[in-house]
Amino acid sequence: MKRRHKIAILALVIGVLVGLRLFHLGPFGIRAGDEVVLARFAATNGVRLCVVARRTESIGEPYVVRLYRTEASGEVFMYYMGYEDSYWWACSIRPTADPRVLHIRADGSVAAIFRLNDNSLIFPNDYYNYGTQTGRMAESNTVPFVVHAGME
Repeated sequence: MKRRHKIAILALVIGVLVGLRLFHLGPFGIRAGDEVVLARFAATNGVRLCVVARRTESIGEPYVVRLYRTEASGEVFMYYMGYEDSYWWACSIRPTADPRVLHIRADGSVAAIFRLNDNSLIFPNDYYNYGTQTGRMAESNTVPFVVHAGME
């Protein structure tokens, strides 16, 4: 009987450690330097949005998260969304009752709000102190390949 308890406790400890690792670092197989598409959205006006997480070398601060907006003309704009972040589980871009407003959700809550009428990104409670962003033009050599892949 004691052996079963020891095995159960060991299994519980291992399960908790693996769970914490998954929650913080995301799915297995993502290495430092990898860029992962977390969510995509294509608006009817030709604007495409893509949330991308870039894995850093730091275990304590594993991801930098950015939003990329691609215009119908091909111009790409970048917005800062997060740094020193854990993996953004269940990230999505969803329309709201107002068709000009999109919610970018992660981990079960609204992480940011994107307004299509002025291409602005805001954060509830200004969590990162980014204020309202209107995007900065991204140089073509700095746009991750994953932004364009799968959007044709």
